[in-house]
Amino acid sequence: ASGAITQTAGNTKASDLLALAENGVTLLTTADHISARVTGSGDIQIADTNVDRAHFVDLGSKTDVNDGLFTADGDITVIVNQNVNAYRVAANGAVTIEAGGDVYLDNVVGAPVSVTGTILIDEDRTTSGQEIRFDGNIRLLRDITLTSNGGNIIITGRVNSTAGEDFGLTFNAGGGNVTIGGAIGEVTPLEFLQVNDAGEFVLGGGARIENDTEINADRVAITAPQGSVVTTGGGQLRLLPNDSSVSIDLGSPANGSAAFSLDDAELAMLGDGFSLIRIGQTGATHELNIESARFLDDLELNGASVNLLASSVAQAVNGLS
Repeated sequence: ASGAITQTAGNTKASDLLALAENGVTLLTTADHISARVTGSGDIQIADTNVDRAHFVDLGSKTDVNDGLFTADGDITVIVNQNVNAYRVAANGAVTIEAGGDVYLDNVVGAPVSVTGTILIDEDRTTSGQEIRFDGNIRLLRDITLTSNGGNIIITGRVNSTAGEDFGLTFNAGGGNVTIGGAIGEVTPLEFLQVNDAGEFVLGGGARIENDTEINADRVAITAPQGSVVTTGGGQLRLLPNDSSVSIDLGSPANGSAAFSLDDAELAMLGDGFSLIRIGQTGATHELNIESARFLDDLELNGASVNLLASSVAQAVNGLS
């Protein structure tokens, strides 16, 4: 169509639904497969009203690069009652996908991309400073890397691997914040967790990681049950400030002011079983101030100076270097 395709009532029933317009596409449908393109300035808005809880609507094709949802200058919004396979979605604008069930993400490009549902991730995500946001729980279908180049990365729910598989997660934040609202690996542990160049790393639950966990950030904030940050396979925990010269506070030292700090409650969240806990960059010039800090595993502290402050709580450190 030379103008826009607009449907505001009823729904279009089809196995395959194709739409091409210059200035926008709005559809109400129960189709199994949708392909739509807007060639000019305009949005794509799709509402899937299928009531079958097992139903998946396919957005485009996994193999055909011309089969998908595409805008030249506009946003793409898809609201689905049940489940969606987002095989190929590309907007010169924002992409918003909301589902009542599972969301399989394959080739999805937008600025930003916002997804609500139980998100099945099979593709890496990269933005040029825009936010990467997932509203809901995530399940990894392979090793995944999320790269925001300065934008914040937000996962509001839990993150799990796939049962019987060894998949890990890497964040490349480029100075943006990384926030995970729920637990990591609560159902199925991740193989590894790697956080690079985060402004602040925020974890709102425990973490079960098979092998190594490494956090490179300006600040760390963890809220989790006691002993719930663990390795299931004897991996290391490395907590590393981005700046090799900043101070580090451990165990709520009196008058502590370091941005990179772990207070008594956060240290209590670290469970037993790490082969090594390393705090501070190797060869760095950190000043470490420690008071009432208790560790259950071998510990390596890196810095120019380590100040052990008087405390009423006995130190319990197996190894110190």
